[in-house]
Amino acid sequence: MAAGTGSSQCRECGVVTGIRELQHERESARTITGRLPPVGPVFGFTFGGDAPKNNFFVGAVGSKEMRDRLVEISYEVTVRFNDGREAVVETRDGADLRIGDPVKVINNKIELNV
Repeated sequence: MAAGTGSSQCRECGVVTGIRELQHERESARTITGRLPPVGPVFGFTFGGDAPKNNFFVGAVGSKEMRDRLVEISYEVTVRFNDGREAVVETRDGADLRIGDPVKVINNKIELNV
């Protein structure tokens, strides 16, 4: 199909111009029952002759299991439609999308338009 034929008639068709991963705490994260995932505090610092001063940090670590149980990942996808409009759509199924992918947005859901 030649560029511009047919695709310009599709009001729902466009191209992905931006993707941003969003992380939200799951509602169940605050009420975990059963075995808790491995997680713990971490702190570190450097010392010695050539170590920079005040190089101290505090954080937390955990396993992939912990992250999967506590964090829900979604994607904020920016789409530029063929008629020039832009929209931002939040979806859980954005991991396979890439900038430049042709898509259709129907009822606020993104589908690859191949």
